[in-house]
Amino acid sequence: MTELKGRLKAIAEKINKGETMADIGTDHGFLPFYLAENGISPKVILADISPGSLMKAKENSKYVSSDAEIVFRLGDGLDVLAPGEVDVIVIAGLGATTMRQMMEKDPKHSASFTRYIMQPRKDPGELRWFLTGNGYEIIDETLVEEGKFICELISASPSQKDDLEKRFSAGSVTEEGPLSIKWEVPPYYALRKDDLSREYVRRKLERERAILRSMRTKSASADTDRTENRIAYLEEISEKMI
Repeated sequence: MTELKGRLKAIAEKINKGETMADIGTDHGFLPFYLAENGISPKVILADISPGSLMKAKENSKYVSSDAEIVFRLGDGLDVLAPGEVDVIVIAGLGATTMRQMMEKDPKHSASFTRYIMQPRKDPGELRWFLTGNGYEIIDETLVEEGKFICELISASPSQKDDLEKRFSAGSVTEEGPLSIKWEVPPYYALRKDDLSREYVRRKLERERAILRSMRTKSASADTDRTENRIAYLEEISEKMI
């Protein structure tokens, strides 16, 4: 029986019994195997652009006991799927830019699936910026600690509204680019009172302070306004979380 922990276990808990799913960039295949073995997903599609990774997943499937339909697909991103073929798309461990490019390739095809669960390896702000500005509604966000990292799980669905209601309460946020700190750590993080969220913001704040110290050490005339503004914003979020 496949066992999960950390971010993969958290992703599995977001998939409802009876939902079909595709794991894009599946690698070892542990997540879909878990869903199949535990009777959660009646059909799982394991997709990867790497022949070696997909072969590894096929080898692991020998140890899976399940009545679920288990399908292997070699290919790039969402190209391996028919429109609406599964309910849930999982893309975990890739950079936000790669995720965005997958979904931009064929917007109509990308929007044919009910829900996405994404765990960006980096640049989560870019992913939020893209989703919110391209007809998707962010319906859930979760932080998960795995080793020394705090991973972000972002769930989104194509909006059923013609005039997509922006998730951010501060109107100025939607006008700023993907590198804005307000996309990286959204204003609604101030409403979170749990220890992991506080630690997440604390780490972001310490990183920005370290960047500012480095800038000041290297050049007395360095333009520090942007970093100082990022620090001020994070300090405000942190104070509200207490």
